[in-house]
Amino acid sequence: MFCTGTHYLPFTYKSLEFDSGESFTKIKAKIDISEEINIINDSIEIGNSIKFHLLDGKLETIMRLIVYIEDVIRNEEDKVKIPVFGVVKDIELIKTLDDNMLEQFKNEPYSISFSETDIVGTTEVFNHNDANFVAYYKRHRKTLDELNYENLKEFINDNEIKFDEILDIKIISYVDGVSRKTDTIKQLIDYTNESEKCILSKGEWYKYNDDYLNYLQESISEIEVVNYDKYDLSIRKFKEYQERKYEEDKYKEKYKGKSEKEIRKSISNIYYKEKYYNSMLEEEFGFENLDREFEFVGKSKIEVMDLYKDDTMFAVKIGKTSGKLCYVVDQSLEALKVYKHNILDNKPEIKNVAIWIVLQKAKKLKEINGKPDINELDMLILKNKLDGWKKEVRVLGFKPIIYINYEVE
Repeated sequence: MFCTGTHYLPFTYKSLEFDSGESFTKIKAKIDISEEINIINDSIEIGNSIKFHLLDGKLETIMRLIVYIEDVIRNEEDKVKIPVFGVVKDIELIKTLDDNMLEQFKNEPYSISFSETDIVGTTEVFNHNDANFVAYYKRHRKTLDELNYENLKEFINDNEIKFDEILDIKIISYVDGVSRKTDTIKQLIDYTNESEKCILSKGEWYKYNDDYLNYLQESISEIEVVNYDKYDLSIRKFKEYQERKYEEDKYKEKYKGKSEKEIRKSISNIYYKEKYYNSMLEEEFGFENLDREFEFVGKSKIEVMDLYKDDTMFAVKIGKTSGKLCYVVDQSLEALKVYKHNILDNKPEIKNVAIWIVLQKAKKLKEINGKPDINELDMLILKNKLDGWKKEVRVLGFKPIIYINYEVE
C-alpha cells in the first residue's frame, strides 16, 4: 500500500511511478524476508523514519537490525530510482546561480538564450515575426525589433546600466502593435547550470538529480523519431526564394522612398524561413499548409497547426537552442487542447501529433536503428518539455511523433 497525502491505494508493485515534483508522504508495504534478517515481520512503513515490527524486543535484536540496515545502505544499489526536479527555494543558492549566470553572460553571451515562447505568449500568435519589444529600466526606454544579445547590449551600454542589474530590465512584448505582456529579462532566459544541476525557466530555478537525467533519457527514447533527408531545408533555395520575392515586390507602393536595405529587411520578415519551408513541403510533397491560418478562441488567435498530412497535425520550428525550439512544444500543446475541446470548425481528423524540428547545426545526430537519437541534443530544457508533451499527447488519445531535419547548403 502507498499514500500520497492522505490517499491510500492497495497494489502489488515492483516499481514506483510518479510525476517529477510529486512526492510520497509514506510508503507502507509487505516485504520478502530473507533468512539473514529473520528478526522482523513482513510489514514496513517508510516516511520520515522507517518503522519495523520486531519479533522480540531484545537489545541484541535491535542492534542486528541497525547493522543490517547500514550494510544495505552502504553496499546495495538503489532498487527504485527517484528522479528529482523541483523549484529551488534556497535564497543563497538562487543568488549564487544568478551571479554565475551573469558572469557567463559577460564572458560568453551566446551561451544564454531568450525564450521565444515567453516573449510572444502561446495563447496569442505563434510567430515571432509579428513581435517587437520595448526594453525599459528606470527612466530608460528603447524599442527593439528583436530581442537578442546585440540589441540588449546596446541598450545597456547607451544607458550605463550596471551589469548586476541586467536581470531586472523589463521587456514589453507587442504583437501586431498591441502590448501583450511584460516580463523581466530573467523571466525570458533559458539557461542550464550543469555544475549545480539547475536550470532557469520562466524566471524560476529548478534543481534536478542524476536519476532525473536518466529518467528523462528513457522517457525521450520512447518517442518515435523519424527523419527523411528529402525534407531537409536548403539554404541556397531559401535565398533564391527571398531574392525572387524581392524582385517581385520591390516596386510596390508601400516601399516607395525606402532604401534597398529597408526593403530587403521588410521582405525577409514577410518571407521568413518557416514560411518558405512550409510552402516547399506543400508544393513538393503534398502537405496541407495551414501556416498563418488562425482560429479565434475567445479574443485570442490560435494557429492550430502548421502542416497536415496522413491524419497527423504538425507544429514546425527551425532553430538551434532550447529557447527557440521549446516554442514549438508549447505551440503543439496549446493547439492540441483547443482541437480536443471541439471548439474549432471544420477540423481535420487526426491520429498523430507531430513536432517537426529543423536543426540549424552542421553535425547530424547519431542514429539508433536508423532513427535520430534526440537524447544527443544538449538541450535539457527542451527535453524536459518534450517529456511533458509526450505525456499530454498520450493522455489526450494521440500518438506523439518527432520529425528531425536539418538546414543544408
